[in-house]
Amino acid sequence: MKFLKILFAGLFTASTAQAVHAAEPMDRHDTGLAIRNLVWAGFETQADIEVIISEEYLDPADLNATDRQWIRKETAGLFEEKRDEEKTWPKETDVDRLEAAFEQLGKVDIIALHNAGNTRSDGRSDAEDEYHARKEAGRSSRGWLFYHAQDVDGALSGGELHIAFGAFEDADNMAPVIAREAMAVLGQHGLKAEWDGDVGQRIRVAPFLWRKRSPAE
Repeated sequence: MKFLKILFAGLFTASTAQAVHAAEPMDRHDTGLAIRNLVWAGFETQADIEVIISEEYLDPADLNATDRQWIRKETAGLFEEKRDEEKTWPKETDVDRLEAAFEQLGKVDIIALHNAGNTRSDGRSDAEDEYHARKEAGRSSRGWLFYHAQDVDGALSGGELHIAFGAFEDADNMAPVIAREAMAVLGQHGLKAEWDGDVGQRIRVAPFLWRKRSPAE
């Protein structure tokens, strides 16, 4: 969520503005956890994470030079820690298997999205956008799958991943087809997936050890 900046628009002098805006001290514990989750999620570069934390997670107006230096140092340290651990990972991780499964599903007219926003609503909106983009390009889409950023956090802490699914047409009949097809493909790639048959519930992949290698800078 992006924080709104207070705009004084010339109504106050600089000294008055400073008096009105009392900077909130940065919570290093919570900020450190946010940085750790972003680093270990594996989607963002070090530079991108510094921007996300400084400009979106926190209010940049509240940060001083010491805060920004701490964010850079904390982010760099966590990247170093993660890259050292990556050296011990197996050649193929659960995330590699997931990516291969999603790529396979994409070839059979199922939109499969990684890290799609922060909520199920975000993910569904991203799937709709992709549906229209593919349609304009002459490609058909039967259904969709996605997991979002909160699902990644859940996988990091809980060892399981939840995947939302659905169909673009005749959803009551086609959504279960999409779910079963997705579970079959996930299984082909060595992932254990289950679903209770309720279209209001998501596919659960467990156990799932979230290990995604950091992108190059």
